[in-house]
Amino acid sequence: MTLLLSYVTATRDRTCCSYTCKSSIDSEDGVTCPEWCHGHDSCVFRNNSGLVSPGIDGCKVNYDSKYKNSVMMTREKCLEESFLGQTQLGSGLQSLPFHVVAYPFKDSNQFESHFTGIDLRYQADNLGELKFRIKNTNNKVCPSKEDQEEAKKSDMPLDGTTCKPRCVEINLNSSVSSNLRGSYLSYDCEAGFYVQRNNWVSSSLHDYQLSICADSSCGNFLFQLPDVNIFSLGMDEVGLILLDENQYERNDIIVLWIPTMIVADQFNIEVLRMIDNETDIETVHSENVTKETTTVSYMQRITLSSLSLSSGRYQAKVTPIVSGKMKTDRALLSVYLNRPNYSQRALAAVTAVLFTVLIVGVILSLYKQWQAVAEQGAVEPGALISAGRMKYQSVLIITPLDNPDHVEIVQLLCRYLKDWCGVDTTYFAFDETTGIGVSQNDPWKWCQETGDKVKDSGHVVYIAGPDPGLSKNISIFPNLEDNQAFVTTRHMQTMDREGRVLVTKFAYSSMKTIPKEVPEHLKSSSYILPKQMNEFLVHLLGVKKKAFCSLLPFDTCHIVKPEIKPSNLSRSGGEEILTRVHELCLKDTKHKQAHAPSSPNKVAEASIIKNGASIGLHEKTIKDSQNVAETSALLTKEIENFNSLESDKTLKIDLEPNLPSVKQMNERDRLDVE
Repeated sequence: MTLLLSYVTATRDRTCCSYTCKSSIDSEDGVTCPEWCHGHDSCVFRNNSGLVSPGIDGCKVNYDSKYKNSVMMTREKCLEESFLGQTQLGSGLQSLPFHVVAYPFKDSNQFESHFTGIDLRYQADNLGELKFRIKNTNNKVCPSKEDQEEAKKSDMPLDGTTCKPRCVEINLNSSVSSNLRGSYLSYDCEAGFYVQRNNWVSSSLHDYQLSICADSSCGNFLFQLPDVNIFSLGMDEVGLILLDENQYERNDIIVLWIPTMIVADQFNIEVLRMIDNETDIETVHSENVTKETTTVSYMQRITLSSLSLSSGRYQAKVTPIVSGKMKTDRALLSVYLNRPNYSQRALAAVTAVLFTVLIVGVILSLYKQWQAVAEQGAVEPGALISAGRMKYQSVLIITPLDNPDHVEIVQLLCRYLKDWCGVDTTYFAFDETTGIGVSQNDPWKWCQETGDKVKDSGHVVYIAGPDPGLSKNISIFPNLEDNQAFVTTRHMQTMDREGRVLVTKFAYSSMKTIPKEVPEHLKSSSYILPKQMNEFLVHLLGVKKKAFCSLLPFDTCHIVKPEIKPSNLSRSGGEEILTRVHELCLKDTKHKQAHAPSSPNKVAEASIIKNGASIGLHEKTIKDSQNVAETSALLTKEIENFNSLESDKTLKIDLEPNLPSVKQMNERDRLDVE
C-alpha cells in the first residue's frame, strides 16, 4: 500500500520519520507514526511519481545530530567529521546518483510558511550505507575559527553557537535495496532556518555545503538555498544546482550539476561577476547547453573548464529555454565563488620570499660572525700559562669507586687535564701522585687534607658514577665519596658562590650516585662529558666570554664562549677516554636490557650515547682492564681476588698497627672530625 502526496502549490511539513512520529499514549509502543513510518528511525522512499512508500523493514537511521541532541554524533563531532572515500562521486562521466530539491516548508506549529525546506534524495537500489552532512556556510551562521578570533576585537563577536550542521547516517540492508530500483531514499528533515535568541531566522539565499559518502564513494558539493517566493510560480518543489567543491578547490574547474526535472529544451549558462557590492553585475561567460533527455540521473553535468576568472566574486546562473524563449522567472543560481586577488597574492608571496631570504641571510651572517669570534678567541691553556695570563688550577675529584672501569676513565680524565688543560694537580683517591697510599695512608686524613688544599683557590668536581647495579665489586674505600662531600660541606656555599664547584656526568652515569650534600641546582646544571667538554673547561679555567661585536663596547655583547683547543679530545690520551666511555656505555646498555621487563612483542635494540649523541652499536666482547694504580698503591694480597667476594661482605684491611680506621671514630680528635 502506498500513500500519494499531491503536488499542489502549498506548504508542507517534513515527511522524515524522526519529526512526523509523535508521542502517544494510545499506541502500544507509545509512538504514533504516519503510514510510511514504523518508528522514529525509519526511512522514507519516493518513486518517480512522487509516491512515499509505506515503512520498509531493513532500513534504519542510525543517528541524526540535530534530532533531540543525538549522543552518538554531537555538534563538535559533526563539524570535524571527515568525508573521504576511494572514489569521487560524480567524477569523470559518472552520473550523480542523488539530487537536492527545495520545497515550501511549514512546521505544524506555524501559521504560514516563511522558510524553504531541503530534501536529499539518493538512488536506493544497491545502496548500503549513506552518510552525509548539510552545513550552512554563511559566515554569520557558521564562522570559521579565524573569523571568530577577528570578530572578538569588534563589538559584535561571532560565537558560532548558531552553527548546527546536520550529520546523518543511514544503513540499508542489501536484500532490500536490490528491490528498490527506480526509488529514492528521501531525507527532508533539514529546513532553511537557524535559531538565534529563540527566534527562527530564515537562511534563504545562504550557501550550503553537502558532504556525502555512499559506501566507498564520497564528494563535497555546494548549493544556494532559493528564496521561498520562488514557489509562488506554481511549483511545489525546485531542483537545486550543485557545484562540485573538490573540482573547484583542487583543479580550479567549475563543474555544475543541473537538475533535469526543470521543464526546458536548453539551458542558458551564465557566469556573473559582482561589481560594487553586488549592485552592478557583469556577464563574463554565456553559453547554451542542450538538455539531456536520456539521462538515468536527475542531474546533468556541465563543465566550464576554459574560463579564466580574475579576482572577484562570481555566481553561475542557469536559465531554462523553452521553445526558444528564456524563462528568466525560473532561473536558478549557484553558490558564490570568490576568486582571490592574484596580484596581491603574488606580491605577498614575493614579499614573503624576500623576507625569508633576508632572515636567512641575517642568521647566516650572525652564525659566521659567531664562528669567527669563537675561532679567533680559541684558547691554548699551556701557552697562556707560560705567558703569565692564566694560572694553573687544582681539582679535587669526588666520584664513586666501586666500578673499576669508571675509576680508570676518571684516571684518564685526570691525566688529560694535567697534560693539556691547564690543571697542575688532581686530587683523586687513585691518582698516581696524590692518591691514597702515596703520601697519606689514612683515607679520612686524606679527605681532610685534600679538602683543605682546594678550599681557598681550587675546584671541587663531582663526577656521577655508573648505575650502582652495574658495579659488582666492592670498593676498598667504601663510602669515600660521601666522606669527601661531608668534609667539603662547610666550604660548599663559599666555593659555589665563587663558581668553584662543578658536577659532571658521562653517558652511562646515574645522578643517584652524586652525594646528597650536593645542592640540586648544581646537579641540574651538570656538564655532560665529553659532549660539553668545552663548556666544562671554560668554567674550570675561568675563561671570559668574547665580545660578539667589537664595535659595541657593552658588557652585554660578551656572549661568545671561546673554544678551548684541547676540548675536542683529539690529543694524546683523549681517544683512549672516548674508547673507555664507549665500552662502559655498552656494558650499561646490556645491564639495562638484561634487567628490563621482557615483552613478547618487542625486540630490544642496543642504543648508547657517545660524545653526547645516541648512536646504534654492534655488540662486541671487551675485556675489563685491571686497575694498576689501585693495586700498586695498596699492595695487599687480599684485594687481588676482591672480585670473588660476596656482595654482602665487607673487606677489612689493616693499613698500619694502632692506626684508627675510617669506621672506628671513637678515638678521633673531635676537632679533626669537625
